[in-house]
Amino acid sequence: MQIIKGNKDIKWYVTDALYQSEGDTPDKTEEIYFYSDSFFCFSKDFSSKLAAGKIKIKDLESLSVDGKNAEECAK
Repeated sequence: MQIIKGNKDIKWYVTDALYQSEGDTPDKTEEIYFYSDSFFCFSKDFSSKLAAGKIKIKDLESLSVDGKNAEECAK
């Protein structure tokens, strides 16, 4: 797991996730989570962009979050 200090009070967490695929070997992808304002959330939006090469992990340092970036949040 990588922890990246973002702008303002955001901490980003990038972790490897394994998903069962149709073949014998699981698919590996990186998932992005963040902690901000006492909430820990999964970001499907940023995880998808990272997988598609639209953003890099280093970009997380300057990104901000809003409601569309937050899914599956816990306080």
